[in-house]
Amino acid sequence: MTSHIQPRPTVVLVEDDAALREAVQFALEIEGYPVVTCDSGEALLALDLPAAPVCLVVDFHLGGMSGMEALKALERRGVLPPTIVMTTSPSHLLQTWAWDTGATLIEKPLLENVLIGAIEALPTRRGPEPHPPR
Repeated sequence: MTSHIQPRPTVVLVEDDAALREAVQFALEIEGYPVVTCDSGEALLALDLPAAPVCLVVDFHLGGMSGMEALKALERRGVLPPTIVMTTSPSHLLQTWAWDTGATLIEKPLLENVLIGAIEALPTRRGPEPHPPR
């Protein structure tokens, strides 16, 4: 009997607080998730996203471009993998956007295994298409 175990998605973590970014990266890697980190929304937009499966974990309150602005820019490009937005006290606008795009909102502080549970609950969707050769 052949087992079809889904590979863990690569988590693209966008967090501007270095200590929190490192702690979340460590926790995800302990659980077996490959992690790519960015320290800003601008860095996320400059990143060549990994091939599927991939998911985004983005802090809403980033220095410079907000997490939501970065995600909207990806959405305009037609590239928005399954997404989790971390925030404190989500605004009505953020809640509406999350509902419309299917993003998951989780509130900080991240208690227990809330982030792992949110990643595991993400719908299975394809990540970005690989870029064609130039």
